[in-house]
Amino acid sequence: SLTDAIVGLGKGDDIVLNPSDSLPATLGDRSSYPIYIAIPPYELTDFIRNLNDEWKSRAEDFIFFSGGKLCGVVEPVLREFGMCRDSMTQVLVGFSTPAPGTGLGGTTKKPEDLSCMIGNDSQGDEKWAGES
Repeated sequence: SLTDAIVGLGKGDDIVLNPSDSLPATLGDRSSYPIYIAIPPYELTDFIRNLNDEWKSRAEDFIFFSGGKLCGVVEPVLREFGMCRDSMTQVLVGFSTPAPGTGLGGTTKKPEDLSCMIGNDSQGDEKWAGES
């Protein structure tokens, strides 16, 4: 799962929390640390609405995942709550790994890029992830 991958990329001091859990004062030797939010869009609205004050005070540390089959497009939800801005980080999960024996992935069998539309820009044109 995405959560397992995030923890696996860490240095061993990462933890997985539920929104009802308290945030630790420190993580490893840091008092400031990223808070990865890997929730699909259909759960994100309720997550944000039900954040307690402790979590709300750390919103600048949130890193939202979007893209792929799990995370979908989260930008419209973030916009709704004023959380889609320069200081809010989004990570686009933009690859898929072919299952063994499927013949997908060409001859390299490497992860393949995926694209997703993240909404309309200020001109009303479609905005695709990765475009400037």
